[in-house]
Amino acid sequence: MPPSRRPRKRYRYRLRRLTPVGVAVVLAGLGGAWVGSEQASTPIAAAASPQVPRLAQLPGVHAKPAAPERLLVGGSLLRQRFEPGLLGGAAVLVDARTGRVLWAKHARERRQVASTTKIMTALLALRALGPHDLVTVDKSVPRVPLVREGLRAGEKVEASKLFYSLLLFSGNDDALALAIAVSGDKWTFIRSMNAEAQHLGLHDTHFSTPSGVRDADNYSSAWDLAALTRVAMRNERFRQIV
Repeated sequence: MPPSRRPRKRYRYRLRRLTPVGVAVVLAGLGGAWVGSEQASTPIAAAASPQVPRLAQLPGVHAKPAAPERLLVGGSLLRQRFEPGLLGGAAVLVDARTGRVLWAKHARERRQVASTTKIMTALLALRALGPHDLVTVDKSVPRVPLVREGLRAGEKVEASKLFYSLLLFSGNDDALALAIAVSGDKWTFIRSMNAEAQHLGLHDTHFSTPSGVRDADNYSSAWDLAALTRVAMRNERFRQIV
C-alpha cells in the first residue's frame, strides 16, 4: 500500500483522540512515587465493599501474596490539589504496579470514550492474529468515516501494520479491518467486545463500534478504562506496539 500524506492537522486530531490513553499511563506512573511520600503521614483506608469490583481482581491482574491490594475509597482517599487544575470531567489515578486506586474524580461516571475504544479492539484482535498474518481488507473498510489510514478494498495487509496504525495513528479503517478479520463481520466482533467487558467486570462499559468513531451507545468510565489498560499492558505484544 503506498504511503499516504498526513497533514499536520490530522496528527493533531489523532493526538487529541489518544490523549485519554496518554493521561492514564502518565498518571499511573506518577502515582507510585507520589503516594510513597504521602503514606508516611496519611493512613491507608479499609478495603472497598465486596460488591464493588477492584482493578486488582480482574482476570490476569493479580496481587502479589506478600502485598495484598486494597482499594482506597470515599473520604479516606489521599487528598491532592492539582496545579494547574485538572480539566477532565472524570479521572482516576492508579498505582501501575499494584493496581491500587489512589485518587478519583467521578471515576464511575459513564462517558463517551471515542478512540480509547481501540484498546479493547486491539486486545481481542491480538489474541486471534499473529504479526505476519495477512488480512484482506473488506470492501466496507474504506468507507468508515473520519480518520483513515487509506486502506483499499481487497488489498492484503500484515496484521502488525494494522495494529501499529490502530494504536499509534488511531485509524478507524484499521479497527474495522481487524474486527472483520477476527470475527467475519463487525457486529459479531462488537458482541465479543461487550462479552469481554462483562468478563472483566467492566460494568460501566458498552461498545457499539470497534473504533469509537461514533459515540451513540459507546461509553465507558475512567475506572473501567484504567482497568482495561492494565489488562492490555500485561499483553507483551500490546506493549511492543505502544
